[in-house]
Amino acid sequence: MPTPPSHERLVAQLLADARPVRPLWSPHTRLAVWLVLQALTLGFAVEFGLRQDLGAHLRQPLFLLEVGALIAAGATAAAVALRAAVPGPAADGQ
Repeated sequence: MPTPPSHERLVAQLLADARPVRPLWSPHTRLAVWLVLQALTLGFAVEFGLRQDLGAHLRQPLFLLEVGALIAAGATAAAVALRAAVPGPAADGQ
């Protein structure tokens, strides 16, 4: 089936108007930025006291274990989401 002339003109116009784009940061860099944002959010919550009894809770090992598990789960979810979002074989080699 032949391509309609209007399609050919549209493709030619789009190619003529195309400009180079800035490449994305590497997946490792983007993951590091995500983790820094997560740490800043946690630091904000600790600093500005979203819980009045946070100081007492931070002395309890079980609470620290739970918070650590949540942070690890968030970091792992971010890494998995980023890995899934990077197309092609280049993602496998990084």
